[in-house]
Amino acid sequence: MSGRSSGQNGQQERSDMSTRRLLQAAVDLIAERGYERSTLVAIGERAGYSRGLVTGRFGSKENLLWHLLERHFIQWSEDRLDPELDQLDVPAALTLVLERTRQNVHTVPTHMRALYSILFESLVLVPEIRERVADMHRQHRATIERLLRRGIAEGTVSASVDTVALAGVWVGAFRGIAFQWLLDPDHFDLDGALTSMAQVVTGALSGPMPDH
Repeated sequence: MSGRSSGQNGQQERSDMSTRRLLQAAVDLIAERGYERSTLVAIGERAGYSRGLVTGRFGSKENLLWHLLERHFIQWSEDRLDPELDQLDVPAALTLVLERTRQNVHTVPTHMRALYSILFESLVLVPEIRERVADMHRQHRATIERLLRRGIAEGTVSASVDTVALAGVWVGAFRGIAFQWLLDPDHFDLDGALTSMAQVVTGALSGPMPDH
């Protein structure tokens, strides 16, 4: 390996490390302080870098936040979750999504608290990424819709199920549970809520209740 190539690789490694440290600092601060008080200066200081590096790397706090969402929600789902879902029948796939969410809350609660804070605060406080967050939710609903349609084709989901409506209920229930956990973590039973959600959704896969 030439000295030039070695130097370039070392520079890339240092760049990757500083990016990871900046993102971790942003996660920690947002979980502690919320979005508004997590300034670029504070994020840089927590990571051990200057504000100039943060701005040079991401351009703005809004872009940094979107990078967090993209890396931890979208990329995680595409790389680590979606391939497994394709190997399972639909009821088992939906159960896996719930279990992975439960695991993440228990193993990386700071990450989950920060990321869901960004999701909720983007509605009012971060209009710059609001449309991208809305698109992320559209993609999430579309993924669930595809799963449900596959289940109908395979016979594990009733053909009477409204796939669009149930996908909306799924995403809405997830966000509602997360909001209550953020709002009142000491008095909200997250595990119980996720278990009940699994039971409700599994029951819904058989189609609507008959009229009496």
